Amino acid sequence: MIRRLNADLTELLDLPDFIVDDYEIQRGIVFIHAHPKDDTQICPKCGSRKVKLKESLPKRVIRDRDIFGKKCYIIIHPRRFRCLKCKKRFSERFNSIEPKKTYTKRYAEWVHKLCLKIDIKFVSSLEEIGYKKAEGIFYNISKKKLSMDKDLEFDKIGLDEISLKKGHKDFITIISDLTNSRPIAVLKDRKKETLDQFFKNMDEKTKNKINEASIDMWGPYFDVIKKHFPNAKVVVDRFHVQKHLNKVLTSVRRKIQNLLDKEEKKVIKGSRWVLVKNMNDLNEKEKTKLDEIYNKCSLLKKYHQAKEKFRYIFETIETKEKAKVKIDEWINYIHKNNLYHFSKFIETLEHWKEQIINYFISKTTNGFVEGLNNKIKLLKRIGFGFTNIEHFGIRILQI
Repeated sequence: MIRRLNADLTELLDLPDFIVDDYEIQRGIVFIHAHPKDDTQICPKCGSRKVKLKESLPKRVIRDRDIFGKKCYIIIHPRRFRCLKCKKRFSERFNSIEPKKTYTKRYAEWVHKLCLKIDIKFVSSLEEIGYKKAEGIFYNISKKKLSMDKDLEFDKIGLDEISLKKGHKDFITIISDLTNSRPIAVLKDRKKETLDQFFKNMDEKTKNKINEASIDMWGPYFDVIKKHFPNAKVVVDRFHVQKHLNKVLTSVRRKIQNLLDKEEKKVIKGSRWVLVKNMNDLNEKEKTKLDEIYNKCSLLKKYHQAKEKFRYIFETIETKEKAKVKIDEWINYIHKNNLYHFSKFIETLEHWKEQIINYFISKTTNGFVEGLNNKIKLLKRIGFGFTNIEHFGIRILQI
């Protein structure tokens, strides 16, 4: 009966390295006594199987996954062997336990999985393992998992920044593999020297494969791409261009609003989202609001229509050559209609025109990074126990 019970426990434990001898429950904690299943060992130095058991080592208490909601520890007595061929002495190793660790590999995976979803401090409290241990488990496994992705090949990269604080302060830079839509690095800031150092350490073979780099209109991004990626065509991300134009339109709305009477201001007030949102995506309520704005303010109507004309170029034009013609026509339209509040935007457009119309070659964007923004905001909000930018970056890379 006891043998049968131990056999069942061995199967339930599901650790191929061990056979269960006995178990006990103390204060709601399960302690499983087990011995190594395999008596054969291989010398780690010469690979010989001719080894001799020398001695049993002090017991090890190993944390494992909970059993039926109860904390579980495995108690084992590892052994030391001596190789008869090369005379090396060595302690036996187990597939399910990392050397010198006090927990099983599957328990470490469990902690890592928890830490991806909830605060490390909470995981530490929940598992009663100490904050530093929980943090160490999480980051060690994270680095292993991330290193497995290094073999993925890519020929397009993206550079984008995300603000860690309100008011666009404390930027970090996200380097992305746009071929596989994944972040590959998080840099502590967006300074040229930081970018330069990162790309300097990237291997030349990888850099030579890059044929496109998507950036926003930040000068240092352009400079480092031209310096480190000789075969890359620089593309200014279309969504950043549109975002810049929307920002100008919002500024125009405020200026016009200040010139209106009280009744007209009521119509314009709170209309920012209606004006910057793609016209095709407006719902019926928003369309009605836009009609009211058009009826009350013809000047704001002109600016909004100009914004939509610009967006339409990116939605409909297929070639770089046609895009250049259409953008030049749009600039002439702005001048012809005296929409002088767009003058600064046009200066920026002229400065970056070549990189902006490069978008039409293969329609490369860095748009998926924008999708990361909300998830990164969630990371910041719940804290996740990160203690430095490197740790925070590791979390972002696993989103």
